[in-house]
This record gives sequence, structure tokens and C-alpha cells, in this order.
Amino acid sequence: MERLFSRKLTRRGLLKGVCLTLPFFAAQQSLPRTFAQVLIDDSTGNQTGPESRVESSSRGNREPSPDVSLLNVYMDSIFAEQNRLDVIITSRDIFRGFRGMNTNQALDDFDYGFPFYDAAANRYQIPWYLLWIIHEYETNDSREKYPERGGFVGAMQRNPAIYPDEIARQAAAGYEFLNLLPQRYSKSDGDRTNDYEEIFFAAWKIHTDSNDLQKEEGLSDEAAILEAQYRYCAAWSARERINRYWLIKNQLGE
Repeated sequence: MERLFSRKLTRRGLLKGVCLTLPFFAAQQSLPRTFAQVLIDDSTGNQTGPESRVESSSRGNREPSPDVSLLNVYMDSIFAEQNRLDVIITSRDIFRGFRGMNTNQALDDFDYGFPFYDAAANRYQIPWYLLWIIHEYETNDSREKYPERGGFVGAMQRNPAIYPDEIARQAAAGYEFLNLLPQRYSKSDGDRTNDYEEIFFAAWKIHTDSNDLQKEEGLSDEAAILEAQYRYCAAWSARERINRYWLIKNQLGE
């Protein structure tokens, strides 16, 4: 399957041969966090994190099948917000000068990744654009040809020796419907990882690390989330990501 998908493919809902009926109402808003939590509760028995579910899932539980109806509801819920952000990204040239990225690539990457970023951000209570920044830094938004190198794997360059594949899968438990969306790295294409699971893993790790930092150092939510970048990557890269975070936050007017 072709790894680079156009905005039209995602926007029309032509997902791996499934034609979805999406009444794109302009007045719809972002997915409520309560709805995101319902998905987790229904699929995991109200357990709170992947580390608490690895043991039970390793006993032979089958992976849930993606639910097209949930995907329909979710894509409806983010459509208006994605359109709003499209305009901002185009007009303000977000990511200008980053790795030679032009506006078209930034828009393609945003439209490709936003359904994953938004869902993971709502699940783990972190800004969605921080996940976009990490994704761009780690694998050029899954455009790198060799994501499994140097002992790291997938879109967000997870270390499987510390965080096994099951951790990533369980981080995204309840959101299996996102597997129906096109993915640049996908197990169905013979890759080791799925993009959506790896993005959820990154969100879970940042959430976990930031909670620890708040307890250890008394940091605010945002300060802890940013400080957690130093536990994700090298210090020089963490500083760059934090600078990019402030730049994009200002550009988005948040």
C-alpha cells in the first residue's frame, strides 16, 4: 500500500476500501473527553493505563476488531476543528523552515496525523500539537523509510527493550477503529508497528512522566509536560521541541 496519502483520501473517508457516510456538519466540535473515556472504559474494564493491562491481555485475549460506526462518530466530531486548523496552518505557515518542509507538506502531515493526535491527546490530557512535533522530529511524520533502526521502532521511535509492543497496543486500547484510517507505518503492510498505536504510546509516556514530575518537583501541568521531553529524547532535541511547542502554540493562538 502506498505510504503517502493525500488529504483527499482521509477527508473523503475512503479508508482501506471502506466507504464511510460522514455528514460533515460545520457546527460540530472536537470529540468530548467523556466520549473518549467511554471508549476506554468499555474496552478495558475501566483500567487506567497500559501497564495495568499487559498481564491480562497476554493471557490470550484477542485483539478487538475495529468498529466502523465509532470511526464515523469520531471523524464527524473532529471535522470542524480540523477545517479550522487547516486554515491556520496554511495562512501562518506552521513548521516553516523545519527540515525543508513547505506548507503543502505541513498540511498533508497535519491532515494525516490529526485524527491520531487528537484522540491520543484527549485520552492522555496533553496538547495534540506536541504529539505532532514529536512525530515530525522522530520520523518526519512517518515519512522515514527505515523506522526500525538503532534499537528503536515506529513512528515515535519507541524503545521496545524498555516498552514492549504490548505497551503500545494497550495504550491505544478502545481506539482500534483508528486502524481503519490510512497509516504510513502499518502492520497490515508488513511493518512491525501501527502509527496510531505508537502515537498513543508517546502520549501515554508523556502523561506518565509528567505526572511523576508533578509529584517529584511540584510542577504545573504544562511545565511538567514540557519537562517530560527530557525523559523522551536527548537534551538538545528536547530543547528544540519545547521551542517548537511555544512557537506553534502562539501561532494557533492557544
